[in-house]
Amino acid sequence: MFRRRRGEQESRFGNTHIEKLTAGEQRTFPLIAVSLFLAAGAVADLKRRTQAFAIMEPFLPVILRRSGIRMQRVGEDFEFRGTRAPYFLDIDEAVASLPEELLACYTLIRGQFVEALAASPVEGPL
Repeated sequence: MFRRRRGEQESRFGNTHIEKLTAGEQRTFPLIAVSLFLAAGAVADLKRRTQAFAIMEPFLPVILRRSGIRMQRVGEDFEFRGTRAPYFLDIDEAVASLPEELLACYTLIRGQFVEALAASPVEGPL
């Protein structure tokens, strides 16, 4: 529902007032991206994938940087469903430099993936 919101052409968050979200709820939108990056980093770490590349909108690395996740831009803007740019992240360095409160969140998320992967009968790369 978050990704397929009405009004996305006018704002990257769409017409959030249609969903009757409070101002506090709207302020948590950046946490969705941060949480997804922590989860992706946890899976990469558990699978010992130490380097990651991502293609994202220019505003997303700004949000991540404010939270302590620093992506390195490795190319120019290009058009793909909007303006995008390529970025690089060293997983080990990113985890080592997380602020204390995000490290606690990362550790919790990583622990949940450890449990899920241990319970999964499927082996091999994700």
